[in-house]
Amino acid sequence: MTTWTCPKCQRFFRNANQYHSCDTRSLEDHFVNKQPYIREIYTRLIEILESIGPTQLQVIKSAIYLKKRSTFVAIKARKDHLMIEFSLHKEMNHSKIEKTMRMSDHRVIHVIHLAHLDEIDQQLIKWLEQAYVLCA
Repeated sequence: MTTWTCPKCQRFFRNANQYHSCDTRSLEDHFVNKQPYIREIYTRLIEILESIGPTQLQVIKSAIYLKKRSTFVAIKARKDHLMIEFSLHKEMNHSKIEKTMRMSDHRVIHVIHLAHLDEIDQQLIKWLEQAYVLCA
C-alpha cells in the first residue's frame, strides 16, 4: 500500500492530501509540567509497543502517535495520567475503558487512562497487539 508524505511536516498518511496538523513538537514538550512518573509510564508503554512490531513515532502538539500503516495508538500526556487511544475492530466493555467512539462498522476507538505502571497489564498489551494488527 502506498502512503502520502506531507511535504511540510514530513508525516505520512494512507491518503493523499489527508487533513492533519503540521504543528509538530518535541517529545519533551509533552512532559513539561507533568508528574515525573508520567514519563516512566510512557517509557514502559513505548518499550511494549516497540516489542509488538516496527512503528514510526510522530509527535505533534496534541498527541504522540505510533503508526504502522496508519495510527494504532495515540498517547496524550496529562498532568497526572496518560490518556491512551487505540482502535479495535469491535467495542470492548471493560472497567479500564473510559470511553469508546465508533468510527466505522469495523473500527472503534477505545480510551483508557494510565496513572500507574502496574496498569500496563496483559489485558492492555493484548488490546495494543490487536490495534497493531488492525492498522498494519
